[in-house]
Amino acid sequence: MTNGNLRHHDQLHSGIASAHGMPGVAAVERLLESQHRLHVELRDLSLRQSALIKAEETDELLTVLGERERIIGGIQGINDSLSGVRARWSEFIAGLDPAQKSRIAERVIAITTLIEAVAQRDREDRELLRGKCDRVAGELSGLDRSRRAAAAYGPGKGGSSPLFQDREA
Repeated sequence: MTNGNLRHHDQLHSGIASAHGMPGVAAVERLLESQHRLHVELRDLSLRQSALIKAEETDELLTVLGERERIIGGIQGINDSLSGVRARWSEFIAGLDPAQKSRIAERVIAITTLIEAVAQRDREDRELLRGKCDRVAGELSGLDRSRRAAAAYGPGKGGSSPLFQDREA
C-alpha cells in the first residue's frame, strides 16, 4: 500500500471516514451513542416538564423548556453529521459485519423508542395545557360577566343612582 492508501485504510478502520465521505462505522456508533444520551436527557426533561405543568410551576417550566431547546440543538447537530450515512443507509448497512449491524440496530431502536415516548408525553402535556388554558379563559369570562353585573348595580356615568336595585315589592 502507498502512504496515501495506508492513510485512507487507517481512516476507514478508525471510523474517521469512509470511501464515500461518510463517517466510518466507529464514528457512526459514537454519534449514535451521543444521540442516545441526548435523547435520554430529553426524556428526563420531558418527565420533569410534565410534573411542572401539573404543579403549575411556570418559571421552572420555562427553564426546562430552555434546557430542552439546547438538547434538541445537540441532537440536530448529530443528525447533520449523520446525513451522509442516512442518504446511503442501505449501502452503509450492507458493509457492516453482523455484530456491527446488531449494535447499530439496537441503538437506533433505543433512540426511536425514546423519541416516541417524548412525543407521546408532549402530546399529553399539550392537552393538559390546552385544558388549563380553557379553564383560565372560562374563569376570565366569568370574571368579566361578574364585573359587568356589578357595574350594572353601581352608579351610572353621571354619578347618579344605580341603574338597577334589589327591592322587594
